[in-house]
Amino acid sequence: MLRYAKLEQRLLSRPVTSGVRGKMKIRDYVFVICLALALSFASTKAIAQASSPPQDAVLAPGSPPLTASMFAKTIMLFEWSLGIKFSDAQKSTIRQVMVAYWRKDNRAEIESTLEIVKVVDGLLRETEQNRAQAKPVIRAEIMKSLRNNPNDEVSRVVMEAYEAANSTTTARTNEAGSDRPEAKQVTGSNGLSGIYVGTRNFSSSIHSVQLDYVTFLPDGHVYWTLPAEGLLYFDDKIARETHPDDWGTYNVSGREIHVSVANNLQYVFLREGDQLKLQPHSGSSSVRTYTALATADGLKLQGSYRRSSSDAAISFSIDGRFQDGGFARNFGTIAKPSGDTYQDDGRPGTGTYHIAQNTLELRYSDGRVKRFAFTALPEQLRVQPIRTFKINYESFELDR
Repeated sequence: MLRYAKLEQRLLSRPVTSGVRGKMKIRDYVFVICLALALSFASTKAIAQASSPPQDAVLAPGSPPLTASMFAKTIMLFEWSLGIKFSDAQKSTIRQVMVAYWRKDNRAEIESTLEIVKVVDGLLRETEQNRAQAKPVIRAEIMKSLRNNPNDEVSRVVMEAYEAANSTTTARTNEAGSDRPEAKQVTGSNGLSGIYVGTRNFSSSIHSVQLDYVTFLPDGHVYWTLPAEGLLYFDDKIARETHPDDWGTYNVSGREIHVSVANNLQYVFLREGDQLKLQPHSGSSSVRTYTALATADGLKLQGSYRRSSSDAAISFSIDGRFQDGGFARNFGTIAKPSGDTYQDDGRPGTGTYHIAQNTLELRYSDGRVKRFAFTALPEQLRVQPIRTFKINYESFELDR
């Protein structure tokens, strides 16, 4: 029996950022699933060994034998975490892969499957609140592994089901006349709300200075990061669940903005015009300046923009149309508000664009929809033609 405390210690000793290479097999999912649970349920009781029902059908002999309930729980985890539904043919393929592990007495895969069973049993014993807390973390890690291993049979089947589920949702909303989420006004209503950008040194190295974003929402909440895909369709519940350490509250007292985030961290900003001065605090002896970004509501662009001369461009026209030459192909890992991540395929296309509340929305003529965070300082948008802005964290410059 593998007790939870021991499992947590073993998992947390491995680098979180280590990528999965080679084929994606069942054991590759075990680490990300268990790590997500370890991070979400650090104080949870030990997970006991699951026992199979007396009449559990044996799918393949072995020590222990592969049973129908073990297969069902593997399927259950994928369907629950990714919001998908496997077809009978897809279930059959995954079952064949698992049976092959047992027939070859592949101990690594057998032991990993047993751990998956324990994880699912642990989830079933948890409260609904704890399961909801773990779900986006598990989903994000599984999706990352799936996309890193597109040629593996299990990955192929799971991604096939995932893409079918999402394309079905898109098709239904298109039939209804709109596939847009509900737009929300989350900036500008109180004179403070919006996204601010400053710089922060994340280590003692002089080369580690990076941009640091703080988002103030009009309801008194603060989100200490750049929202994935901007604020046009921002969902505070998803943001809070996906990045709990970046979520908190603020209150205004004269020129002072008092901020409290996770782990009881407290900060004070002084307001000076459109800038906020973060006062010295534990871990920092200097004042840091944060400047309000333009929301860019209704902005129209004219010209071609790219990150460098060797990168593909995206071209905009003032009539609201764009031409994408594959500008996001080398963006690396891109985050979604849900915590899922993906790699852009860089497929070119044309369509219409919309910019509002720091969101750039691209609607392609072939039905694709992409959304990115769009940020610029107010003075950058006053220059015509506009010469520079950021899409996500990438700087784009006008071709000359």
